[in-house]
Amino acid sequence: MVHSVRLEPLTAEAFAPFGRLLDLPASGGPGRFDRQATLEDRRGGLTPNVALVRAPAQKLPERIEQLERHPQSTQLFAPLGMAGRFLIVVAPTLDDRPDAARLRAFLAEGARAVAYAPGVWHHPLLSLVPCRFLMLVHEDGTAEDTHLFTLPEPVRLEAEAV
Repeated sequence: MVHSVRLEPLTAEAFAPFGRLLDLPASGGPGRFDRQATLEDRRGGLTPNVALVRAPAQKLPERIEQLERHPQSTQLFAPLGMAGRFLIVVAPTLDDRPDAARLRAFLAEGARAVAYAPGVWHHPLLSLVPCRFLMLVHEDGTAEDTHLFTLPEPVRLEAEAV
């Protein structure tokens, strides 16, 4: 393994190079919380793919081996309810590939949703508790919808008990 990455706290500032976080307002009663500008269709005219995902609880991986990206669209994952707890692993792009040396890992918890910016390399959804998610991405049904990349050398994930 080339190196390791430590699981770090998820903040809007730390995640900003990779996308946006969506949080429910901290206080107040019922209402609507719009974040339309967060979702981006780079090419225009793509079809929204809205999916309800039932994610089983999984263990944190010891190694990060594969990443994916959606070059044409934002991809949003929003836990349904207040019980979300999922892994966020992202990497900037270097020469059209993920830059494994600058990989970052975060833990998303509660009702916090994550919107990966178009083209951001990220680990596929990995929930640490049984949870249902709403997923949204714009697609056209071609190979450009999702790119997969297997890292030449796995990156070790360092995480204290989470």
